[in-house]
Amino acid sequence: MSAITIRDVPKTRSGWFTSCQKVGIQDPDNTSIHNQDRRVLSSASMIGDVQFHLLRVLWPMSKDPFHRRNDNLDNIFQEECLSTSKDHLNNLYSWNKYLTWMKEPNHRKLQPPEDLGPFALVLLSQKYTSGLDRQDACDGVDFSPIASRLRDRALPPRPETPTPSRFDQAPPDERMSGMNISEDTDVPMSSPPSLPSQSSPLAGVAASQEIKIKNEQEVVICLVTFLRAVCIFAQGAENAIWKADQDRFTMKDNRGAVLFTAEVDALLRVVQTVRIIIETKKGTRYEDGNSARFKAQESCQMATWIAQDGHLNAQQLRQENLTEKRMMISQDRNEVWVIIATFDADYVDYIRGTSTKKAFLSMQEFGPYDLKDYRDVNELGVICLAASLQECQKIYP
Repeated sequence: MSAITIRDVPKTRSGWFTSCQKVGIQDPDNTSIHNQDRRVLSSASMIGDVQFHLLRVLWPMSKDPFHRRNDNLDNIFQEECLSTSKDHLNNLYSWNKYLTWMKEPNHRKLQPPEDLGPFALVLLSQKYTSGLDRQDACDGVDFSPIASRLRDRALPPRPETPTPSRFDQAPPDERMSGMNISEDTDVPMSSPPSLPSQSSPLAGVAASQEIKIKNEQEVVICLVTFLRAVCIFAQGAENAIWKADQDRFTMKDNRGAVLFTAEVDALLRVVQTVRIIIETKKGTRYEDGNSARFKAQESCQMATWIAQDGHLNAQQLRQENLTEKRMMISQDRNEVWVIIATFDADYVDYIRGTSTKKAFLSMQEFGPYDLKDYRDVNELGVICLAASLQECQKIYP
């Protein structure tokens, strides 16, 4: 679980300096994520307030977190991509039918029409997501993917069996990797172990954890289904592959030792290259003090992604004095946030441990886009398709 205890994340450099001192970093300018702690962190979920601050991430935003500032998005996406996206969706029958259906009062309780095309599945996924239990919204807010959260939790001891059967000797899968498997293949078959009763600790704890994992998986399915449906008929987005696959990024220190890893819930690939990352939660961002923990996790994911492959473009950024932008999409229950990360070559050098220059990563959020509001969904669709087209153009100019 995340060890983040701060209630807000720094918005400015001066705010970052002050916040650093509050969490115990006495000399922020001369303390690096690479020299603060020599322990190897096996997972970014172990990161706390100090490590988060040393990622040097700022979250500039307006005073009102719900002020979209969509006018600034015009400076992020190419005009051609935005125009193509708008034209395509405006003329897509199934998209317009989907938006029209969303205008209906209590549309989620009604049987959807048959001519929604791929957006029928989108509507169904959004219906499931809106009904998720908000409890434990921050329980397990960590930097690991959904699939590993269940494995990482300790389960009660398994019931012992007198003699392992031949079935037990089969190669274990990931979830069984911690089990004791006998290597003696010449033992007689034994009767299968009795199943745990409904009231047993194993059944109760495992079932509860499985429900939490499945709930979060529904959010992943909801977002990826929407993104695929938006792109499926768009010319120029054929190579935009939105995948509900977790991916792992690794940050190493300047000696090549692993500092920690961060994993994301889904992503956009274009020719096997990660172009956009996705994080999902079943709780909303600004309820019950979730904001700082959500943003700390997203900061770590973005910084680690940059640490892993940011050097590929660093030389061009340095020579031409440019900044690079990367996109992240975060769905928190029924709210979607578009997050744009901006950094320069100095930050790449810092996060990779090759320089101590004072550089920062900026994370600007836009949203929320409410999946229950057809106007928000229309805006979000245009943005996501434009982003897909733009990322494809970077690979296929």
